[in-house]
Amino acid sequence: MADAADIASPTPPPAKRGADRDDRGKPIKPLALPDLVKESIAADDRAARERLANWLGKASRHSKPLRNVGMLRPVPIVLAVLVIGSCIFSSLLVRFIGTAGYFVPYVVLVVAVYVERRVLPKRYLRSAPSLVAEGFCGQCGYSLRELPVQLDSCIVCSECGAAWNQQRVTWAWWNHAEPHWSRTGYIFSKPESARAGRDSLGRIVSIRTLQDLTDLQRDADGERKAAIAAADRVLMLRSRWKRVATAIFMLLIFGVFGATMLTESYQPRFSLAGQWQSFICPSIFWIAGIVLALGILGGSMFTTQREVARELALRGVCPSCTALWPPEERGTDRVVCSACGSTWGLHSRSSSELGSP
Repeated sequence: MADAADIASPTPPPAKRGADRDDRGKPIKPLALPDLVKESIAADDRAARERLANWLGKASRHSKPLRNVGMLRPVPIVLAVLVIGSCIFSSLLVRFIGTAGYFVPYVVLVVAVYVERRVLPKRYLRSAPSLVAEGFCGQCGYSLRELPVQLDSCIVCSECGAAWNQQRVTWAWWNHAEPHWSRTGYIFSKPESARAGRDSLGRIVSIRTLQDLTDLQRDADGERKAAIAAADRVLMLRSRWKRVATAIFMLLIFGVFGATMLTESYQPRFSLAGQWQSFICPSIFWIAGIVLALGILGGSMFTTQREVARELALRGVCPSCTALWPPEERGTDRVVCSACGSTWGLHSRSSSELGSP
């Protein structure tokens, strides 16, 4: 496993989306998640494979950008056509199977949603950098444990011949028995996988959002709390005027719509229906506009995960697990977090490599 001191030189190039090649430029076909678990040979690494497949499967279901990684594009379209077709021909189905034909569109819809959200992302998500970071070959899933390092700093898989830079192995399964991410979520809160993104080397990790920073400040203390608070202030100020303009626009839209309803539906007689049409209904729109405007002002609109990751990393806080990095590691071009194994670029020339959602 590569430590933070080994990152100075050379560093492996970040994985390009859509470019399935190993670190020597050889074309590969990354392993799908079900095959990762199925192809397990050694019993001691099967648990690590299952944990990794579980995490990547959840991440792909909750994160829209990740659900498109390696997924067959026509499949969601075919599912949509099936749902629409079953609705159009429901009368024909009733003629053949009776009253049950009315329920066919709903059954098709439920099956399509289940397949599109659970089966397809897990089956077609292929992330070679994530597998290599955990100590598995990104093409065949063979364990890279105890394999020799070549002169070009690559580990060559003895099973398929794919070559991976040793510095990609940042969270080897044989050194870490438990995952660093959370698998649970509570009501009105998103699970950890809903904030999934990519670090500088293309590995799928959890990435904090602007909404997380307030809660993190309550649990943190000392230098870590000050660093998170500083990043929070900078991000809030950076998007302040955009949020203010959007909130004002929202107030105007709801205000004008409510005023239009008030003038058009005003009834002078003192009846319950007249009061509802002339005052209560427009008031609902005004209140909704105020609530939405306040939510926009205090929310995270216009602030991306990438910006949050950069601000946290520049202040020595891991954007994934929010651990505080040692001072000697903060001045390097890249830092490998010793707490979770994610990799982050720090300097301006590496800013484009920071994790993006």
